[in-house]
Amino acid sequence: MSDQTVIATRKKIDMMSMPPDYSNLEAHPLAEEYPMADDHELAGLKRNIENNGIYTNNKIALYEGKILDGRNRYKAAKEVGHKFTVADFFEFIGTAEKAESQATPPAGT
Repeated sequence: MSDQTVIATRKKIDMMSMPPDYSNLEAHPLAEEYPMADDHELAGLKRNIENNGIYTNNKIALYEGKILDGRNRYKAAKEVGHKFTVADFFEFIGTAEKAESQATPPAGT
């Protein structure tokens, strides 16, 4: 194996292991059907995230590379300068119908 092959292989591995850009995610169209939090609720989320980060049991759900659930947490975290990592997210895996039910707020909210 030549030195050039080793360098090319190393670059390919490095590029494959780079995390996605979590600082510029968009909302999934299914999530857009529901309103965002008001300023008061958003302020509370910001305080919570500043003090505690994003809880591991309340990660932001992605579907098709976009935010399905957690737009308010994502916005609040961005506004307080949270440095996103893969640990803040999970990828929803399922059908569009199940994704729609994931984005649907519980009855009475």
